[in-house]
Amino acid sequence: MRVVLRFLAAHPPLRGAPVVMVGESYGGIRASVALHMLLQHPRYADGSAGYEDPALVDEVRAHLDAVLGPGSHAPGEVATQFGAQVLLQPRISSVDQNEVAGALLEGPDSPLWAVAEETGVPFVPCVEIGPSCEPYAHALDFVSAAGRDYYDLRHPLGWTLARYAELEPAFQDRAVLEVALGVSPGVIEGLAADERGGSFRLPDEAPETEPLAAQLGALGAADRYHRVELFDLLGAPFVSAEAQALGVDRRDARWGALFLENLREVRTFVSDAPNDVVIFSAALPQALARYDDIVAEVVPKMGRMGATQGVTVRYQDGAEREVVRPRYASSGHSVSLHEPEKLADDIAAWLAGGAP
Repeated sequence: MRVVLRFLAAHPPLRGAPVVMVGESYGGIRASVALHMLLQHPRYADGSAGYEDPALVDEVRAHLDAVLGPGSHAPGEVATQFGAQVLLQPRISSVDQNEVAGALLEGPDSPLWAVAEETGVPFVPCVEIGPSCEPYAHALDFVSAAGRDYYDLRHPLGWTLARYAELEPAFQDRAVLEVALGVSPGVIEGLAADERGGSFRLPDEAPETEPLAAQLGALGAADRYHRVELFDLLGAPFVSAEAQALGVDRRDARWGALFLENLREVRTFVSDAPNDVVIFSAALPQALARYDDIVAEVVPKMGRMGATQGVTVRYQDGAEREVVRPRYASSGHSVSLHEPEKLADDIAAWLAGGAP
């Protein structure tokens, strides 16, 4: 959140502009946390939200005072600027999504039966194996054993991550990077080698040739100008025993509760990509319905050919909120990789107040 607030403060023409929080995969949890810190910022001053950061709250209040005028800034007022979120194949509540997905992936409508038929690798559900078998993990193991990519069932094992690896050299080309960023890399403060005192370091990394070093300076062995995958660096600490003890484990059910609290205040767009097994889209309505202390029911809105176009969340107090869920039938986990034009058009139409 500090990065967002300080960027807005450093760019006065943008400071009061509407902000859309965007998260993909585990970024769904991060987007939920960031939005919650804004909408419910007083609760982060005293720790009642489970995390205490008075300095961050001071920055949030200073920003809101500058944009909205002095005041206490209730969630609905905060949402006049931070009032929308776009979540692409998101983790929202890992434990619930995984448990529901595991059951659905063993059910009669599971796409795994088609994979078994196409590949000749039999799929034996956990119900036939025994109590030690966990359905979601078992489903992912089966997809790999069948030689398919669990990020996109249509493709061979490893296909999605291989596409990411293909992109990395392009972003180390200065000309490509300048087009992607819209400015020359050389004018970005803090990017050059002699300005990177506070950069993150990658542990146990061997020295590596950096094509951008000719323009921006040579880096140390544990630093990089560009890295496609930082999951282990950023994600591993949040599954540790310490993270579990503190209640910030990325698999904790609390993140789903934060999402549902945010949903009361902000417009929400969540993608539905049926070829993705890691984030199995069909599991979301049932996963949210498990928060029965918060919601009374979660009702899918059905579209053509049985596709879910949205979800209505009915809260225990009678309030209702809609989650827009455009379907990306030609996509796996990375919707922006497969259907970028449709995704861009859908988001633009939705932000303008129309239907994707």
